[in-house]
Amino acid sequence: QSLQDNDGKVDQAKDADAINAAMAAGKQAIDATHQAGTPVADQQAAQKKSLQAEHDRVVQAINADPTLTSDEKQKQVQAADQSLQDNDGKVDQAKDADAINAAMAAGKQAIDATHQAGTPVADQQAAQKK
Repeated sequence: QSLQDNDGKVDQAKDADAINAAMAAGKQAIDATHQAGTPVADQQAAQKKSLQAEHDRVVQAINADPTLTSDEKQKQVQAADQSLQDNDGKVDQAKDADAINAAMAAGKQAIDATHQAGTPVADQQAAQKK
C-alpha cells in the first residue's frame, strides 16, 4: 500500500527536485512499514517456559492420580520429562515465529499425552473383592 501511495506522489511531481523529494519521502514511508517482531531467541525462551509449565502441570496431575500405582506414576513422569526435553529441542530448532509456535503446540500435546489415567479406584476395589 505504501508503495502504491508513493508511486502516485512521484508521478504527480512537476520537476526534478519534487521527484527526488517524493522519492525520498516514499522510501522513508516504505522503510517504516517493517516493524520487527520479538527476536527469535526471546520467542523460543518464552515458548520453552510454556512447555515447562505444561510439563509441571502434567507431572502434578500424574502424581495426584489415585488410579496409578507408584511404578506407573514413575514411568509416566519419566515420559513427561523425556517429552519436555525432546520438545524443547524442537523449539530450539525452529527458525521463525510460526515454526516456534507450531513446535510449542505440538510439544504441549505430546506432554499432555504422557498422563494416562489408570483403572478407576472403584473398579480396582471391585476387582480385588472377587
